[in-house]
Amino acid sequence: MNDVDSILLLMVGLLAIAFLIVWGLGIFVAVRLARRQQRAVARWALAAVLAGPVLLGAGYLAYSLRRGVLRYLAAQLLAILAVAAAAVFVLPAFMGRSLLIDLAVVLGSVAAALLPTIALGLLGPASRRRPAQPADRPLVEAVKVHKSYALGRRSLHVLRGVSLSVKAGEFVAVLGASGSGKSTLLHVLGLLDSPDRGKVIIEGIDSAALAPAERDRIRCRTIGFVFQLYHLQPELTVLENTMLPAMAATGPLGWARRSNEALARAVELLERLGLGDRLGHRPKELSGGEQQRVAIARALMNRPRILLADEPTGNLDSRSGGQILQLLKELNRDSGQTIIMVTHDESLARAADRIVHLRDGRLK
Repeated sequence: MNDVDSILLLMVGLLAIAFLIVWGLGIFVAVRLARRQQRAVARWALAAVLAGPVLLGAGYLAYSLRRGVLRYLAAQLLAILAVAAAAVFVLPAFMGRSLLIDLAVVLGSVAAALLPTIALGLLGPASRRRPAQPADRPLVEAVKVHKSYALGRRSLHVLRGVSLSVKAGEFVAVLGASGSGKSTLLHVLGLLDSPDRGKVIIEGIDSAALAPAERDRIRCRTIGFVFQLYHLQPELTVLENTMLPAMAATGPLGWARRSNEALARAVELLERLGLGDRLGHRPKELSGGEQQRVAIARALMNRPRILLADEPTGNLDSRSGGQILQLLKELNRDSGQTIIMVTHDESLARAADRIVHLRDGRLK
């Protein structure tokens, strides 16, 4: 068992614990209600024992596939009630004639009761269609963004009305000294943080109007991050680190179905970045330049439209830094990858199509 499988097993275990807790609460509530209504406690408890896993399973599956949770929970509940009614009023007339008929009735009832959940599994994740974007509309846009942080009794204003628009396929460098707000701007653009005032618009949609789950989805699928300090998981191999975004995008239920596709994508990226012979290595066995290439492969894993690079060469020697910069230029030139890179080095910024200067929290 590799480390990714161990993490998946841990996730499933935590989900199982949460499921058992909620299931137990459901049984407890059913028993309390039965006692209050002077009903058969054992019958109500048995109903909760049988229906609880099915309803929780349908709810979690709908949530993980980004489909209407309440709608599918209602459909699943109706299916259970319909089968229960049939079991009381209709099915007894057909049972008792032969073992095969009884078995067919039981299996058919189970299948009917699980029909909404089965349909969910067959449908797979919901596809969220974005409205068609005009060719001249920015892919990502910041509009008069302000951001400050509390430092004890005083407030540190980092961004002061920053406005920036980047079109698809552009390579933009944000140039500024240390402490000018470059990383904060990148975090706000990447939905890692929220502005105090102003707007961040991605693919024509105001991020402030997005539900938390939708923000997570965009951050996972639409945006790729490359950090100065790599932020690789030391206990995972190069291949496993690269596959993590795909695992986060599919969830535990979808991973078993899509792991082979993710594996092929990760291997393809790493070979393209010259790391085909490092797949089984741990981060500590790699040079700084190699670790940053793994970080770039990880950022590209889910085919993001926007790549955000925070001082991607700041922790590297000049030779390794030059290789990383050349790699970013090739991604932009050959694949049309939209890149926003922040740096304090003017010579690196000149590699971009456009340079904007950030000073004292304002773009110049």
